[in-house]
Amino acid sequence: MDWKNKPNMIFNKVKNQMFGKGVETFYYVDIFIKEFDPELTGRLSPHAFNLFMNKVGAFFTIQEIRNIKDLYRSEGQ
Repeated sequence: MDWKNKPNMIFNKVKNQMFGKGVETFYYVDIFIKEFDPELTGRLSPHAFNLFMNKVGAFFTIQEIRNIKDLYRSEGQ
């Protein structure tokens, strides 16, 4: 069922979920990210990432989270 988790489909899902929660611009995402990454290191633990995404109204399956992590995994990790 990997075909359901292509990055563009996941990102559209996030956009629709955020819009449904009233988070229409990334201005709010920026405010929320500072709550979970106050020093702006650009790194969140998997737990903090999940809490952050829930705060902006985006809910992922375990496979979607894995696909996102694979997409953004830094070289050398």
